[in-house]
Amino acid sequence: MMIRILAAAATAMTLFSAPVAAAPLHPDQAFALTVTPDPSGDLAVLWDVQPGYYLYGSKIAAEGEGAPIPLTLPEGEVYDDPWMGEDVIYRQPVGTAIPAPAGPVTLHWQGCQQDGICYAPQEVRLDTDGMPLPEPARDTALPDWSSAGSGLALAQDEGMVAGLAGRGGAALVVLGFFGFGLLLSLTPCVLPMVPIVAGMLTRQGAGLTARRGLVLTGAYVAASA
Repeated sequence: MMIRILAAAATAMTLFSAPVAAAPLHPDQAFALTVTPDPSGDLAVLWDVQPGYYLYGSKIAAEGEGAPIPLTLPEGEVYDDPWMGEDVIYRQPVGTAIPAPAGPVTLHWQGCQQDGICYAPQEVRLDTDGMPLPEPARDTALPDWSSAGSGLALAQDEGMVAGLAGRGGAALVVLGFFGFGLLLSLTPCVLPMVPIVAGMLTRQGAGLTARRGLVLTGAYVAASA
């Protein structure tokens, strides 16, 4: 028994003493991207990976007008990632070059915080000079159904409490919630309380009768409801 207690204490101490990952940086800070055009028209791309973060080599990609652009990446670290499986990762700044593009280029990348979160895939669209292009406008306007002539109308939901109060006032609200509480006492969630109530009853000893047991359990259920 003592060995089990010591083992449980050691486990608890390990859990509480385990290092907690720092608050994650914004992806633009964790993997700061710099794109620099050179005189030949090529684009030099550099991700400044911060300490404690890494980029997936398989997620670094570029594409032009609907066609992928081959990239040459440096040798990285083979890592068995818990999220993506085995992959080549970069814990240090990593760079590549995009041959002189004839049109806009879209860069893709994805990374993680060590022992922390895994970021969603990131992307940026660049012009031929390496400057970010604005994202294409998206039509988020909702259609105007009022002029469609469908004759449909959405019902207004006032909520359960307002509905009960409208039907019978405050008395019906109290009675309704009491009834819901009685129904909740029959759900599996309250099964752990059965031994506690049983223990409360058995402490009555020989003085416990069926009627007294019913009164005690009824008082417990009614108070909970």
